Amino acid sequence: MRGIAKGILLMALIGIAGCARQKEVVVAEVAGRKITAQDLVELAGKLPSFTKDKLLWTLIDREIMVQEAYERGLNNDENILRRLERIKLIEIARLLKEKFRERIEIPEEDVRRYYEEKGLASRQEVRARHIMVRTEEEAEEILKKLKEGADFAQLAKEWSLDRVSAEKGGDLGYWREGEVIGATAQKVFSMEVGEI
Repeated sequence: MRGIAKGILLMALIGIAGCARQKEVVVAEVAGRKITAQDLVELAGKLPSFTKDKLLWTLIDREIMVQEAYERGLNNDENILRRLERIKLIEIARLLKEKFRERIEIPEEDVRRYYEEKGLASRQEVRARHIMVRTEEEAEEILKKLKEGADFAQLAKEWSLDRVSAEKGGDLGYWREGEVIGATAQKVFSMEVGEI
């Protein structure tokens, strides 16, 4: 690299993760640019498997590359400038959202009123399981076994044609009223808890 043979100064790495003053400690200097313990701590958060030495040399290598890129004028490359502008706009928008979020407070009564106005308070949510079979006779046989105390999940695994739900004991997950439609949904929402 053309102009980077300007020198690297290494300093002792003693107790990097400590108080705030220790984070300001300069641990290396590359051609006048300082690398601090804080830089090491931040990089350690991104690369936790790296040793302190490897983290330090990673930062030194990066600094050498950055300085070489500046020396070659790459910091003025149109693509880089465009990308930096895009990143700047994204970060400004993110910061503005954070500021808005800090100022917005929604009283609990407003939340409750919205919940009731949208009918969310009266909506049921159920968890359903099923065993899909070919014939009514098979269904009757399974129902008899369930009344005798057989395990629903085990019977679903043995009998159900719906192999996806069968592997989960016939579990169809949670259904919210109004989101699932059709005859099966109507039946499910008219049943009592525990009814088969």
